[in-house]
Amino acid sequence: MTLAEKKSALRKNALADRKELCGKYISSASLKISEQLIDLALKVQADTVLLFYPIKNEPDLLCSVNKLRAHGITVGFPISVTETLTLDFRAVSDISDMSLGAYGIREPMKNAQKIKTTKRTLCAVPALAFDKDGYRLGYGKGYYDRFLSDFDGTSVGVTYKDFILDTLPRGEFDLSVDLIITEGGVTLPNEAAKKNIHPEKGSEG
Repeated sequence: MTLAEKKSALRKNALADRKELCGKYISSASLKISEQLIDLALKVQADTVLLFYPIKNEPDLLCSVNKLRAHGITVGFPISVTETLTLDFRAVSDISDMSLGAYGIREPMKNAQKIKTTKRTLCAVPALAFDKDGYRLGYGKGYYDRFLSDFDGTSVGVTYKDFILDTLPRGEFDLSVDLIITEGGVTLPNEAAKKNIHPEKGSEG
């Protein structure tokens, strides 16, 4: 079985498993994940937090927007640039200002302020699953892998605790995240330990 075939089978299984999650569980877990993300952002003194608009029963971090902004933290969401399969993050002050974009996902207005990331930027990274080394199973188009390849801030995988697997198949362009947040808390992937990253002090160097 090829790498692509292995990933495709895993995506199918993960999507099916996530589809079975009940609304009450999603709401409760999403609130806990959001609280953990806000706490992390404050601990590492983040200047910007990049979020994602939830689809297909992903954790819903939208309740974080106003709370992060109340602490003076800029909040951004991505615009999917389908021509280049890249992400263009723009600042959002009110999620009601977002409109349907590529793939039927709500996105910021194209005239919204473009975000310049720094080492103090946190990026919440969605996935169908992560493994214990911090590698992710995405939807297959590589948007986040392209973005993270040039990202100097802290990447934070966001998922439910039952969607962290022992290992995932990975290719040469796959990247691990620095931290993973689930409803159970913040964990440090095995791969991230090599980068000298800690939830309470961010990345060094």
